[in-house]
Amino acid sequence: MRTITSKNSPVAWVLLISLSCIWGSSYILMKKALYFFQPQEIAYFRVFLAAIFLLPYSLPQLTKLTMQQYKMLALVGIVGTLLPLLCFAKAQLHINSGIHGVLNSLTPVFVLVAGLVFFKKKIFKNEILGVALGIIGTTLLMIIESRSFKGSFNYYILLSLLASCLYGNTTNFIKYYLSNLDSTTIVSVSLLIIGIIGGIYLLIHPEIFIKLKNASGEVYKAFIYILIAGIVNLGIANIILTQLVKITSPVFTSTEALLAPIVSLTWGIIDGEKLVWEHYVGAAVILIGVYFINQPNKQILEQKSILKE
Repeated sequence: MRTITSKNSPVAWVLLISLSCIWGSSYILMKKALYFFQPQEIAYFRVFLAAIFLLPYSLPQLTKLTMQQYKMLALVGIVGTLLPLLCFAKAQLHINSGIHGVLNSLTPVFVLVAGLVFFKKKIFKNEILGVALGIIGTTLLMIIESRSFKGSFNYYILLSLLASCLYGNTTNFIKYYLSNLDSTTIVSVSLLIIGIIGGIYLLIHPEIFIKLKNASGEVYKAFIYILIAGIVNLGIANIILTQLVKITSPVFTSTEALLAPIVSLTWGIIDGEKLVWEHYVGAAVILIGVYFINQPNKQILEQKSILKE
């Protein structure tokens, strides 16, 4: 297994920032597409498009994989991609796109808990502090978002949190069980598996194609948003993600979910979504959490110093 150092390279940071910008834009794309398409239509069509786009990568790998690897890749695709997409798309109907992106900031919590319970990962004080700040900031945003909901609590927020949990635990799974496969194989084959599922759904429920027949320019524009969300925000972004997981740590990779909300909030403001001062406080607390999570662990640095001596 690859040894992870405490200091992340400039390449890792470039990948992290790129991934944050791409996925931070996913929520505004879904918001625009949901004006004309149903959540399940968007989710299944996204995986179908991504699978087609990545066929040049997946097809050459099909004869090289074992049945056990196929099972693991299917698990990664269904649990780590398809189910979160369905949850995110449904929740987007009842949550502002900017706030929806911020709710995804709980991903590092699920990564750390799963790492501790299932993978015996050692958790350091700076990681605990950073995640705690992320929880505080996210909780504040959740409370504010529930004010405008008809009930006492916006229960659709739980769908977003479930998606974050599934996604976060998949990063651990990739790190510890699929590190022998390259990132493009993991992404392309797992997406091919769920892309087949998406294709079957679209074949049985062709409503999305019926809507495109004699559709207006706005509908076609919404369809373009789905294309971008499928090819760029899912296909290309997941290649970046798996590569990032392999060269860094699951917790560092999961901080994408703390940076992407800033991008999603920016898109929300541009699109005219109303934000109050508490939103900005919550976002600031989350950014401070990012800083602490990515601080080098003193214990590791001390151990390296001793070894050098």
